[in-house]
Amino acid sequence: QHEKIPPLLLKLADLLRYSVYDTKEVFVPLKDELTYISNYIDFEKIRIGERLILKETMESLPRPDIKIAPMLLIVFIENAFKHSKNTAEEHIFVEITLKTWADSILFSVKNSFSLPQEGENVIDKHSGFGLVSIRKRLQLLYPNEHELRIEEEEGFYQIMLRLKMK
Repeated sequence: QHEKIPPLLLKLADLLRYSVYDTKEVFVPLKDELTYISNYIDFEKIRIGERLILKETMESLPRPDIKIAPMLLIVFIENAFKHSKNTAEEHIFVEITLKTWADSILFSVKNSFSLPQEGENVIDKHSGFGLVSIRKRLQLLYPNEHELRIEEEEGFYQIMLRLKMK
């Protein structure tokens, strides 16, 4: 589908520019991180097309100076798209929610997934690496200032993250 290539390349350029040049600080503006996430989601919408059922609830930020560790939330979103794309189902479901409450950022990602069918070989040598890495980053950057819950049930996987605002 060659008509998808130009918009995909533009989104990819935006994603790379941010990840290479704008994430050098320990904490970056949350609004910049949300722009990056939005570009990534747009990229996936173009790639996946009609199979995608996406629900996004991104609350407007109460203050423009809220900061977050860069490239933290995107790991969960990338995982949601990666694991839901592997499903044999007709549609891929991804739900992303970000809210602020008191001095916390509340973030949730829910996605559909399928367990491998009997006889399928689905060994991914990188499977689980992102979550191990993200847990270490949370412990280092948000000591006693975060809560991460991961749930799996009835064909859905969900992460819920609470971070203290920086």
